[in-house]
Amino acid sequence: MGNRIKDCLCHPKWIGKYFKDRIWSVFLMLVLFFGCYAAVSAARAYTTAPFTSESASSLVSTIYRNAENDIYYQAEDHELYGTSTVYQGQSFSMYFLSEEVNYQSEITIVFDRDSAAVYEYNLKIGQVFYRDLRISSFSLANVKKYQSADVYEFGKLAMAVLESSFLYYQSSAFLYDLGVTLAYYFMIVLVLCFFSVYINPGIELKIRIKLCFYDALVYFAVCMFSVLFGISWLSYVAFIVPVIYNLITFKHIIKVVIRK
Repeated sequence: MGNRIKDCLCHPKWIGKYFKDRIWSVFLMLVLFFGCYAAVSAARAYTTAPFTSESASSLVSTIYRNAENDIYYQAEDHELYGTSTVYQGQSFSMYFLSEEVNYQSEITIVFDRDSAAVYEYNLKIGQVFYRDLRISSFSLANVKKYQSADVYEFGKLAMAVLESSFLYYQSSAFLYDLGVTLAYYFMIVLVLCFFSVYINPGIELKIRIKLCFYDALVYFAVCMFSVLFGISWLSYVAFIVPVIYNLITFKHIIKVVIRK
């Protein structure tokens, strides 16, 4: 197994010697390389914040630009009070103490009396209870007037609500990345199968496919470097390297015909 990994990464000219490998060996190598990439992708996804303090600031700015209202938060009771109010942003909406909510925005934040939840359209993706947060009293009227203390406290609440959705967005990004990467891998294998016919046409199809699977494994390795070091252009190189490896592999395969 160690030699296979080394050859798939560094010595494509020797990949041809594994033409007798069984399907489970090829599958095991695929799982190993894809698993390593998945671990790196997970580390990136779950350490990347989908929202920043600037996102919370945009919620504050929306309140600042709209009409004044009487919504306020009482820290002693851990509850919101006031008249039902709705704020609309470019890609989000905020509902305060509303009995009816329209979940048509990409992000909808619903501030109820004792809790707040965030939705992606009509799917709840996060929720916080005020009693679990360390937030002082504030009013949206003072937020509109840009009173620093009130802006700060509402910003903390807004950020806490957004943070409750982090796991959903991080998991979605992680799974999407895995799906796309695996789809690209199989697409590369398909391309290599056609490409290798022009390089060395006299090879049995099942052997050709097997070797193309091995040649394409370097795609995961290059993608890992792209993620680890944050070098986005390496993701394009990841498509080119398997083609080069495929060329080297099939150029070094010589079919020997034994005449009886």
